[in-house]
Amino acid sequence: MGKVPVYILSGGKSSRFGKDKARVLYKDTPILLHIARAFKPVAKSITVVADQKGKYNDLGFRTISDKTKGLGPIGGLQAAVSDLNDDRWLFLSSCDHLGIKPKWLQTLLSGCTGRAQAVACKGKLWEPMPALYHTSAGKIVDRVIIKPQNAIWQLFEEIETVSMDYPDDWENSININTQSDLECFAQMQKNSK
Repeated sequence: MGKVPVYILSGGKSSRFGKDKARVLYKDTPILLHIARAFKPVAKSITVVADQKGKYNDLGFRTISDKTKGLGPIGGLQAAVSDLNDDRWLFLSSCDHLGIKPKWLQTLLSGCTGRAQAVACKGKLWEPMPALYHTSAGKIVDRVIIKPQNAIWQLFEEIETVSMDYPDDWENSININTQSDLECFAQMQKNSK
């Protein structure tokens, strides 16, 4: 499969970090740019979904806003699917998952077959990002959103989802929620050299 549109979610409040995580510097570069670089080999385009339209335009990203405010990641997926008004796949990622490897993304792309509507890693739990979603799941996304719990993993129980194994080196990546997470990632990178 060729390149697909990539949507990076950056609409959270970053309350644990204390400031906008997407703009936090790692090696003198905003985290958001590190995420975009990881996706570049598989990206037809890269769009950021934020709480405000245009929020990251200054970093060179087209930025759209959530269609429905305050829903978290599933609201970001709703915005991404709505942005693409045709029948195709898209990658969804968070803005704070450092250490994503392009080879992982290629492996996920290999799962886009048949009637699948999502491709995601699964161990004991589903990993909703990075993952692939087909725009045909849009109506089901809208239905899941109205449920009391708006967790994105619930979508996997409603649509045709291809389960992929976690990569062997998955533990070399980390979601950055606090300054100590960022320091831990930096140390992991240093130790792996």
